[in-house]
Amino acid sequence: MTQRVGIGWYTPWEWAKLRKAVSDPERLDDSYLAWRRSARQVLHQIREKGLDCKRVFVRVDELVAWCREQGRAVDGPARAAYVTELVRRRYGDPP
Repeated sequence: MTQRVGIGWYTPWEWAKLRKAVSDPERLDDSYLAWRRSARQVLHQIREKGLDCKRVFVRVDELVAWCREQGRAVDGPARAAYVTELVRRRYGDPP
């Protein structure tokens, strides 16, 4: 069975919200277009390794609420954990 992973995906509107909500804005690309370019490269690299990589559309308000529930800052590790959780919920992957 191919390992399934997720990559957080944002609309331009959600990207603008994300930039305002995160505790680590310096780790994000400077613009939506730059982020999208980078995200597509990462998606391609993951798929080249034979992994089943899913784009997971993120609603920032839900991400922020999840982080509050978990007692986490809205930072890179929390975003990754949230996307992993969404992949598990949507595709039935075991924890």
